[in-house]
Amino acid sequence: MTIEELQTKLESLENGQVKKEDIEALKAEIAKMTPEVKKDDIEKLDKALNDLNAKMEKLDKGISKKMTFEEAIKEVFERPEVKAAIESKSFKDGLSLELKVATSDVTGGTASVSLIDNEKIFAVSRPLAFVGQLPTSQVGTNKNRVVWIEGAYTSNAGYVGEGAAQATADTATAVEKSRAMAKASAKIKVTAEMFEDYSYIASEIQSEMMNYGLLFLDNEIYGGDGNDSTQPNHVYGLKSQGTAFSAAKSGRVGTKGVVAPNLGDLADAMKVQARVIDAANPTKKAGFAPNRIYINPVNASILRTTKADDGQYIIRQMADGTSWMAGMQVVETQAVGATELLALDTNAVKLYFKRNPEIMIGREGTDLTQDLYTIVMFVRAQAVVKGDNKYGIIYVADTAAALTAITKSA
Repeated sequence: MTIEELQTKLESLENGQVKKEDIEALKAEIAKMTPEVKKDDIEKLDKALNDLNAKMEKLDKGISKKMTFEEAIKEVFERPEVKAAIESKSFKDGLSLELKVATSDVTGGTASVSLIDNEKIFAVSRPLAFVGQLPTSQVGTNKNRVVWIEGAYTSNAGYVGEGAAQATADTATAVEKSRAMAKASAKIKVTAEMFEDYSYIASEIQSEMMNYGLLFLDNEIYGGDGNDSTQPNHVYGLKSQGTAFSAAKSGRVGTKGVVAPNLGDLADAMKVQARVIDAANPTKKAGFAPNRIYINPVNASILRTTKADDGQYIIRQMADGTSWMAGMQVVETQAVGATELLALDTNAVKLYFKRNPEIMIGREGTDLTQDLYTIVMFVRAQAVVKGDNKYGIIYVADTAAALTAITKSA
């Protein structure tokens, strides 16, 4: 293309309908021009095109372009700031968008669309206190029960004379024990439209089902009514599998009791009972070392601001955010009642899973004709405290009565 042709093309752009595409095409032509063309001429043309482009941009800013409703929505959602907000899900308080549309499309001239906060749409469930916090094992393939061996050994070690035999032999017994798995489930029906139009809500529903299914299991690990006679397929709770607190077995009774005891003193007595098993009847069995104490959040709050006789707070808050009482980490949970306490050596219990918690989606009954889906959650689990491990779990049902029991007598 010659200089004269470029000049003619430029004049036609200035006199006609200007398009950015045409300007860019002219710039490309300039870039391809041969060395014979004078440098001054190229620079003049380039400046003229740049001036024209600046005029166009200024003109565009002063004109409000009318768009159809569909075009307006597309334009808004293609804005960089909107794309970024959607991708990061950062619009925690909602995001209000204004659409500029032709008045023939929407009555009133402008329309507004809101993106709701889809970070969390249901109330947050309370944290788990036992699931994920205790030793866990898996029941293998082709097995539907937890099986273990409980043994008892009695030693009669003692002195013998020279050339004499021990008169009393040691004894040992071993018994096979087993426990059925407990199975829990939850389900909810969701419309097909929910999955199609509000998939994030359907996803939240599945998440909540999992959360509350695990919370149910968490509560049952603490207070489940599983037993060998009437509920063998329920979770056996730690309350029933553990050992009831006894002031006599802790050794803190009578004149060895505590003056004006508080829950911190009771927690210490529970820990001592687990360590000695029975202070009134010394045993050769190894004791336990409770490392966690489970308490109702209200009681924990009171103890966090209550001082003992030595001026120290009964529950001490550490720099890492953990709380400790009587040398045990405090776990606050509403599974524990207001009058209860549970001291636990976490090595004394094991959680068994046959089937990890899982979510399945399908159709049942009239779901097909009603265009519904059924979401179900299943979990198979069990809590096992073997034999003498029960001494590593000390349970108080009535803290007021226990405090009275460890009060020092005159």
